[in-house]
Amino acid sequence: MYDVLVEVVGELVASVVFAALALAISGIGVLAELSGAQEFGAGHTTTALWLVAFGGVVLYVGAYMVGYRTVLARGA
Repeated sequence: MYDVLVEVVGELVASVVFAALALAISGIGVLAELSGAQEFGAGHTTTALWLVAFGGVVLYVGAYMVGYRTVLARGA
């Protein structure tokens, strides 16, 4: 009885941790994209392009790789 409960709680905790990780990584990506837009508005094109590319990669990792493929695959 307790073995099943421990397994269910363990999976639930892991899903919550992965969901929080996906949210944090995606938030970093959004901040990088916003910083890129601000840098572009200030005329710093090279820095802006780097930040936009970095933000896109981080958003991909956070939203798709961790969020979609890990959290939703667990059934959360």
